[in-house]
Amino acid sequence: MLTYGMQSGWVSPAITVLQSESSPAGYPLTDYDISLIASGISVLATCTAVIYGYISDSIGRRWTLVVIVIPQILCFALKLVSAHPICLMVSQALAGVAGGGVFTVAPIYIKEIAQDSLRGVLGSSGMFLGILGQLIMYAMGGYMNYYTVVWIVVWLPILNLIALFKIPESPAFLIKKGKVEVILQKMLSNFIIITKWRVTTCLDNLCKISPELQALSFPALLALGCLSSVFTVEKFGRKPLMITSAILIGVPLAILGALLLIQQNGGSFPSWLSVVCISACLYASGLLYPLPYVVMSEIFSIELRTKVLGVIVTSGWLFCALQAITFTPISEYFGRHTLFFGFACVNFIGAVLVYITMPETKGKTVEQIEKEFGGRK
Repeated sequence: MLTYGMQSGWVSPAITVLQSESSPAGYPLTDYDISLIASGISVLATCTAVIYGYISDSIGRRWTLVVIVIPQILCFALKLVSAHPICLMVSQALAGVAGGGVFTVAPIYIKEIAQDSLRGVLGSSGMFLGILGQLIMYAMGGYMNYYTVVWIVVWLPILNLIALFKIPESPAFLIKKGKVEVILQKMLSNFIIITKWRVTTCLDNLCKISPELQALSFPALLALGCLSSVFTVEKFGRKPLMITSAILIGVPLAILGALLLIQQNGGSFPSWLSVVCISACLYASGLLYPLPYVVMSEIFSIELRTKVLGVIVTSGWLFCALQAITFTPISEYFGRHTLFFGFACVNFIGAVLVYITMPETKGKTVEQIEKEFGGRK
């Protein structure tokens, strides 16, 4: 997840360098080149998410994670070989190949190795690492040499690959394959380490700070929200946090839509108000970000878990692509405020649906969750 965050966050800080006269490609890249490079992750992740679900059920969670980390290594390695646009496109496409598995297999593995009281914390921590990876890449990319950054981060997936040979296979998968004796052996030496991160950020005088720091504040706020989710998910539960965070996202989005409408009609408003709304929305987005993946990995039986999650992750990537495609035309024809009102409505509807249909999964076994679903029918 940390590597994925770095690879997805690599493009933004690299754009300035790649489009400059001193571009490592030998010439400035065009906006079209950048667009193709940036779209590689979403396109390939959409195509591979479901496939990883079947691979995971065939060869196991651990070996599938090994398969995932290989294209992550190649992604950074290709950036060291050449900064030619085609090479960078292939590089980000490889990140997408891995990304489809990151969001499908990693949450499943975490769920299956963690005791019930730690599922939320560990699941949220994984998602937090993704945002932390973006934050790290924004920080390095804004102030360090292009190739220096890549040389530093290329070792992360390599070390990850080595570490993956030390982790155990998922007990649920071993049981599914009839290898109960392996689980009994592993239980004798099994342990779980939980690591916590503390992230601090400040948005005072946002308009006066450098563009690099301004860009850095976005993933920092997301990371702070995600970190809050890590610390609170086992205390307050999944359902209350999902409802609260969805509302906390929807309200500032609706306010931003209203502010854009006021501005469009010649009105004015305090500049700090938009900063507060954006900051609140980013923080709440980080708070919500890991929770659906935690819940999705908990509510499905082992027979369906990876396949269904693969379909859901694929649909998520499709929605990301759809948003990217429709953002500009909707903004031009209906006004940007329409998008903010629309996204606010989506969050409000989501909060209502979670309240009505979703059971609380904190500390419950799959059997208990299924029984609760059965009682709702």
